[in-house]
Amino acid sequence: MPSSDPLPAPPDFEVYPVTSDRWSDLETLFGPQGAFMGCWCAYWRLRHTDFQSSSSVEHKALLKERVESEHPPGLIAYTAGEPVAWVSVEPRDRFAAFEHARVYQPVDDTPVWVVSCFYLREDVRGTGLTTQLLDAVKEHVNRSGGQAVEGYPEDPTDLADSGTPGFMGLAPAFDHAGFEEIARLSNGRPVYRADLVE
Repeated sequence: MPSSDPLPAPPDFEVYPVTSDRWSDLETLFGPQGAFMGCWCAYWRLRHTDFQSSSSVEHKALLKERVESEHPPGLIAYTAGEPVAWVSVEPRDRFAAFEHARVYQPVDDTPVWVVSCFYLREDVRGTGLTTQLLDAVKEHVNRSGGQAVEGYPEDPTDLADSGTPGFMGLAPAFDHAGFEEIARLSNGRPVYRADLVE
């Protein structure tokens, strides 16, 4: 079972794995639309054809199932007792889209966890919290026995052309959290990794 101890966080914030007792907090954070127009953080957890053919209700059910399992699908941050941010992180093989997308083929044989997305309440954006969440991610993966964690963030200068709101994170946050760029995907996106085993 995941530890109930808090993870690294900036002053006035607390970060925890999203376990079943925190599901209602995640619902509150995501709101009735389920963050990103009903995604409920299912986009990378399903093959893209399955995501497109399923509903927001089904996306929510998938995430709830993950939350109620023994393996939390991400971390949630609080300030003043209110949920304000989420980061999705699990072993790579729990993300069907990464496993089947040609663009996201593994760069080597290292068993990795993947940071797939972030969701921050509007009033805490731009505060550096994303970097702090990545510090918490490293500690969480380390406590869970993971060897490495990686992400595929965007360069801030590319956001206008990408059609996405930077939900996979921005490269400077990964730099500040001690991740290193180790490769580029075929679409030009960087692969940032933190090795957790000396």
